[in-house]
Amino acid sequence: MTTFDEQNAASAEPSLALHGEAAIYHPGGGGAARSITVVIERHMDERDAAGGGGGRVKSTTIHALNSATEGISAAEFNRGTDRIEFAERKGVATTITRALGEIASYDGAFLTWEIT
Repeated sequence: MTTFDEQNAASAEPSLALHGEAAIYHPGGGGAARSITVVIERHMDERDAAGGGGGRVKSTTIHALNSATEGISAAEFNRGTDRIEFAERKGVATTITRALGEIASYDGAFLTWEIT
């Protein structure tokens, strides 16, 4: 692990404590679902007018701790079959479940997915 990754990992817990939300990770490989804390960024993006009209589309960025016990480890992740359940809006009881596709980025602390 690089020095940057070590420093990033050390700052993960305070970041989760400050910005984290409860989510439920559903492993696609048949493992038991578990509660984890993730950082969620919710976006309303403008749709490309050339690609089928204007309008807005929701997209979500999810950051999970790179950990098999407190988050989702890169080693256990199953692209396309793993799912995550989280609040549609922060502080609201209504949840949505989305498939976790390809990892957008990762480091010593977090795995990140872009979900539309």
